[in-house]
Amino acid sequence: MTLATFDGLRQWAARRRDPEGGALLEAAYRRDDNACPPRMVYVEEREGARERGHAELTTLLRTAEREGQFRFRSVIEELVEAALDMSAAAPERCLLAVRAEVQSADSSPIDVTESRAQAEMDRRCVGEWKRRLLARVPAKNVLSVKRAPSNASSPATNSYLRQLSSDVIERVKELVQKSPLDIEEEISTSRQHHAELLSCLTSWSDPLVTAAAQQVMAWVKSHSTSNKPLIIVGAAGYGKTSLLAQLSQHLEAPPVVRRFRPQDAVLHRRQLLAALASEVQLARPGVTLIVTATSLAHLEGEQWRATDDANVLRLSAWTRDEVLHRLDGALGRSERVLTREQRDAATARCLANPSALFVTCAAEWALSSCSFHPGTSIPEDLECYYRVTFDRLERTLGAELVASACRYVTMSHLGLTETELCDLLTSTDPGATGSGTQAGQWPPADWIALKNQLTSLWTRQWRHHRLVLSWRHRAAAEYIERRYLADRADRLARHADLSNLHLLGFLVTPEDADGDGKGDEVTGPGLRANQRALQSLRMADGLWYHLVRSGDVERLKLTVLCNFRHLWQSARMRGPAHLYKMAAATRQWFLDWEAELVHHALRKTEELEGDWSDQLAPQLLIWLHHASLPDVVWDIALPESVHLYAPAADGVHVYVCCGGREFQLWHLLSCRSVHTFRGHTGDVTCVYPSPDGRHVVSGSEDCQVIIWSATSFRSLFTIDRHIASVLCVSSASLASRGDIVVSGGEDSCLYVTRLRSTEHAHGSHDKTVILWCLESLTVLNEISVPAAVTHMSVSGGAMFLLTACLDMMVYVHSFTTGSPLHSLHNHQSQVTSLASSKDGELCVAGCRDSKVYVYDIASARLLRTLPRHGSAVLAARFASRGHLLVTAGASRVLVTHVQPLTVKPRVYVSDRKKIPVEHQADITCVDISADETMVVTGSSDSHLKVWLAPSGDLHATLEGHTGPVTCVQFAPNGLYAVSGSQDTSIRVWGLTLNLVVAAFTDHMTPVVSVCVLSDSKRTLSADKGGVLMLWQVETGVVLLTCQGPGELIRVTPDQTYAISGNSAGHQLYVWTLNKNETKNTISHNDVIRCFDVSSDSLHVITGSNDASLKVWTIAEGRLTQVLVGHEAAVTCVAYPAYVSHTAASGGDDCLVMAWDVDTGSSNGCLSVRSATSGQLETSDTT
Repeated sequence: MTLATFDGLRQWAARRRDPEGGALLEAAYRRDDNACPPRMVYVEEREGARERGHAELTTLLRTAEREGQFRFRSVIEELVEAALDMSAAAPERCLLAVRAEVQSADSSPIDVTESRAQAEMDRRCVGEWKRRLLARVPAKNVLSVKRAPSNASSPATNSYLRQLSSDVIERVKELVQKSPLDIEEEISTSRQHHAELLSCLTSWSDPLVTAAAQQVMAWVKSHSTSNKPLIIVGAAGYGKTSLLAQLSQHLEAPPVVRRFRPQDAVLHRRQLLAALASEVQLARPGVTLIVTATSLAHLEGEQWRATDDANVLRLSAWTRDEVLHRLDGALGRSERVLTREQRDAATARCLANPSALFVTCAAEWALSSCSFHPGTSIPEDLECYYRVTFDRLERTLGAELVASACRYVTMSHLGLTETELCDLLTSTDPGATGSGTQAGQWPPADWIALKNQLTSLWTRQWRHHRLVLSWRHRAAAEYIERRYLADRADRLARHADLSNLHLLGFLVTPEDADGDGKGDEVTGPGLRANQRALQSLRMADGLWYHLVRSGDVERLKLTVLCNFRHLWQSARMRGPAHLYKMAAATRQWFLDWEAELVHHALRKTEELEGDWSDQLAPQLLIWLHHASLPDVVWDIALPESVHLYAPAADGVHVYVCCGGREFQLWHLLSCRSVHTFRGHTGDVTCVYPSPDGRHVVSGSEDCQVIIWSATSFRSLFTIDRHIASVLCVSSASLASRGDIVVSGGEDSCLYVTRLRSTEHAHGSHDKTVILWCLESLTVLNEISVPAAVTHMSVSGGAMFLLTACLDMMVYVHSFTTGSPLHSLHNHQSQVTSLASSKDGELCVAGCRDSKVYVYDIASARLLRTLPRHGSAVLAARFASRGHLLVTAGASRVLVTHVQPLTVKPRVYVSDRKKIPVEHQADITCVDISADETMVVTGSSDSHLKVWLAPSGDLHATLEGHTGPVTCVQFAPNGLYAVSGSQDTSIRVWGLTLNLVVAAFTDHMTPVVSVCVLSDSKRTLSADKGGVLMLWQVETGVVLLTCQGPGELIRVTPDQTYAISGNSAGHQLYVWTLNKNETKNTISHNDVIRCFDVSSDSLHVITGSNDASLKVWTIAEGRLTQVLVGHEAAVTCVAYPAYVSHTAASGGDDCLVMAWDVDTGSSNGCLSVRSATSGQLETSDTT
């Protein structure tokens, strides 16, 4: 607001004798003397009384507007002006729709509360705005439209809208369809805009950065054949990125840049630099390797630094002249001025923090502040600058909106587009929309204001053909992490939101995201396919990253790691080796049996060479099906000798003590120290992490027990009741008493402390085990053992109590009664650790002889002895639902695969009923389960038998039919099987209890075929009388009835069509599953012996006695290809899984042929010429 307008409003308020209005204006606006010319600036605040003052100010200004003293700019006007400003470089891309006539004053629908003068002023303002818009948009892009009918529901309104839509579409088509000359002109303009964008990116250039860039260019020209990398050293914020931005415009070949931060591992840095320094120069001569670092401490050696550090460029602090040059340049671009006092204060503050980042931030702050006090207003450092900036944003736009936007941008691994960020703010967090608005209803003006005010902090980067938002410097992200992401639960929730966003983007990506390779590489279909592929890659990588960081292991496996569609798509786009790298990276975060299984299954991808796109899907299935784990999955060498080891609840972190008064939290799989706990004054003797992962309890020789937070690592409580060293600690969470800690010491006392499962046991050297009720603090039972107790464990389900004693025996008692059962005694050394599985079946004893013994608790049988550790086994713990065992010695941690030990033999139905294993009549039908673990056979003896595929053992005999079984099929989900019989019935067999769960008796003649649909909820059956029925498995309700042949039945994978026929017929019938009518028919000149449906549900291929194969479209029944090559009747044909353009067939001519169904050519042939000799001959017929 100009000073004259503000003075006019104050005088108007004084004439109205409204002192409150004048005071409201004075409080809401502040004079900005730094603007050219000075003006009044509205101070936006959204807190409490100031929010109410905003409403009162709006009412006051509306009154002034009606009286002709002031005019508001509507939200629409603001948005249109902003859009035109963004399109100022290309106004020919704008389309303006304007009403052809202006409504007269007499016919204006003026409200009774408004004056005629106000209406006249509104029309005048609209007319002025219309003239401004017409001046900014070319005349050919102005579309004149008529006024809409007053009745919105009338047919005339619909006709008006259709005509308006048609006119707009036609005009847009005219703008898009341009001549080649216009297109070339636009390309030239686009290149010019790109150059301007690059110049804007480097607009912060200063004499120091320019001089450094010139020095680098001189070094590159003089050392073009050198094998030394160029090392740029400078503290954080000293302009390394700005220097690289300038270099990218002047170097002939793009440089290879590696950035190293202080937290990077030293070994990783050295190995990576060694590889880069030796390989980049050899493989790509002329390419400059640039290394940026904050220190030269880890870059010592002749292979990095040249003589006299000729290849090292050090960025120093800014001088006074450089600071003044930066401030004056920013003032000139913004048309603002600073007083001498303000300029001197800003210069002094910048010289106190002479980094390029702080000087830039201080200049931006000085330019965005109005009439600031030179002595106290300027931020002292970056921390203060960020705090002031975000405090101002929260007061202006609301704390939740600012916090949520900053959290998502900070945590996004690959950046977020503006659309994605808006979707997250409006859909995932109702509070993120600021005060006074609901989710999805916050005004776009708030987003525009937020984006504009954060311009100095974040930047736009071009990634994967998308313009994404990210922070300009890591310092801003670190501050946001401290301010908004201190809560671990909040971080995990935000990662989950981002994973949902990337999952949706990955699912909606077209199937042909990898492109067809056609079209121009620069423009056209080829470019669009590449853009889709890059977007799909971005979504896939972001999905994996955020699922890993969210800590949701089960969802990660379900969506990514164990999801075949995701694996297949990732392999198609990135190559098979990418799958192995993804699995290898995932296992660094989680200790999970299925993740290890996939990782070992995908090791063979490193051996693939050439194009495997056609065979990739079946090859992946084969690898995953035959995957197996070695005995030792992880063998981790510890950097120090460990005396105490306590696994955390998450399975990948451990608490270790190497002796002394402190203990550490380590990440097990990377052997990286996360935190060191200090607070005891004596040696630490015991550590116990709580099962819920919230606390960790430690005891020491100083007689103290300290409870720590497992998330913030702070000391919460100290217990000092013991008068001797603490030997053991534990914790529990009780409904009536809350969190409690139990500790025992050399003083023979057991203390229970409430901190503001109910059963807990502990042993001692008095040869007794006492069972306590922690709710009432009473003794429940006392169990005597032959020797002093050293270790103890309670099995899963509280069935067994296991105690390891000094006599080298492990005694097993009933946990509820305390009665002795038996002992485990096959080990030959003192037990140093004891653990049991959650299912209560296995026990692991780690001994002083460095061996680990695995027992079956119920039978006391030694199952296995695991590899030696080289020292006494300090701890053992089952992980990943009992599939993996983690054992720790003084210098090694072993993760062992014990899953086969937990598989118990099934109790077969045939064993209980004494039924013979073999069928007593001919086998009439057979089917294999989808996971290939079971086989079901039907026989003329009316029985079905289920067999275990790996071993061939009989699993169950299913009885129920009264006639020969004619057909059987497993459900795709593997939970049941469906069989048909000559007794006209269909039975559904549950494979869990091997019993009949449903029977279907609507058929009147013998059932000849059944087909379970891919949803495992519906079944299609046919009888000998030619009746086909589609029915629900759970209810038996008939959904559809058709009349036609049904001896052979196939259903398309998308469950849209069914195809049926007879083995002696010349035709196939295509049925629509939502209608009881024939869609079309398919026919041969001779009997159709076989057919199969493609995986994409588009084609069916048929084989006939006429020695030919034909390919048909299912929807239209149109013949698309005839395959000729067999010399006799074709008896079998099949499409491979997940591939629709190849097929294989076999015939009575002893030939097996592979076909390309798109071209009709044969890709290969396998021939058995002599059945008696058994000789195989291969020939290529391509």
